[in-house]
Amino acid sequence: MTDSDRVLRTTEVLDNGQVFQGRVKCVENCGEVVNVRHGRGRLTLPNGSVLRGTWTNGDLRGYVVLTDQDGATTEGEWRDDGFEGECIERYADGELQFKGSYTSGRRHGYGCETLPDGCKLVGEWRDDNFHGRTNEYIYPDGECALVGEWENGEMVAAKFRYKGKTVSVSLATIYIRLLLSTTQGAEGSVIFRLDESTDSVISSDPLLQDPYEKRNVKVGKSKMARAGEGLFARKKLRGRMLVSYYNGVRLPEELVNDRTWEENGYTVSIYSGEIDDEEEAMGIDIPPAYREISAYCASLAHKANHSSCPNSELEFCRHPRFGDIKCIVTLHEIDEDEEITIDYGYGDFKHRKGASKDGNASKNVQIGRKGFVYLLLFA
Repeated sequence: MTDSDRVLRTTEVLDNGQVFQGRVKCVENCGEVVNVRHGRGRLTLPNGSVLRGTWTNGDLRGYVVLTDQDGATTEGEWRDDGFEGECIERYADGELQFKGSYTSGRRHGYGCETLPDGCKLVGEWRDDNFHGRTNEYIYPDGECALVGEWENGEMVAAKFRYKGKTVSVSLATIYIRLLLSTTQGAEGSVIFRLDESTDSVISSDPLLQDPYEKRNVKVGKSKMARAGEGLFARKKLRGRMLVSYYNGVRLPEELVNDRTWEENGYTVSIYSGEIDDEEEAMGIDIPPAYREISAYCASLAHKANHSSCPNSELEFCRHPRFGDIKCIVTLHEIDEDEEITIDYGYGDFKHRKGASKDGNASKNVQIGRKGFVYLLLFA
């Protein structure tokens, strides 16, 4: 086989649905002249993802950028059929998602993932799963962490520790920190583990407070007329800060939509705007027996009252103890002892089930209570 001098740019549409655009060279093989990928190019996969890199004699090697159909990217060294060594993943908006080791195209080794809610998973990965004995879940303040064992992405046993500011995500720093990591300095001997709710069990330990949330918020008498209890800032909170969690029992969409307004007074959607193809739309609800903090205080976001001019909002998050839930994120700075409020969307509910003719939730709106309009989140 001999190479000719001709180097061309071409577009190849393959039977498997892939499309290659880039440089090829003409190669004589057994009396036939064929095109072999050689030089810069891009390969579009059937799912819409795009590989950009350099081919040498038909093989993709060296620095490669993979952009998925949503715009998120992975970049690093490509060997054989996947990424190897240190790689960087970025969200579609360019923000860092993961920096760490890859093996055979998977996260494997030490690395740090920054979650959409600002929390970080720092430690060891195995076959794309967060997996190690001294791994860390760092809360979004960068100071509080759960440190312990994760197995195949699930928290098995971890203790809370106040760590101070943690900013570095270099692999060397991660490795050294994990070698030195212990649970010394933890607050007592409390063990946290994955404790995802079911349709009937809100928590195996409903009075075990989340240690990060406990540092940010507290429950007290609301300043709103006849509103009962409310949620307050324990300290000054910065803008766009995750401060509280909304856990509850998990209910299917069909059941929630068949219930009355009053029955859905503490129900919110887990996957509003977050549903993947394999995920079912679900709601989380605080049953009547758990609405007082004497019975349930593992999470406190259900204590936040409604305001048409709120200082916070609900967003999706993934918690190592509670699983997929909602959380409260501040819209701007909130002063110490200021009441935290969110907009429940009452005004959007004219003539809907459970709403009065003017779109209000009868007594729930009038006394300022939670009255969360669940149907809006599935509309």
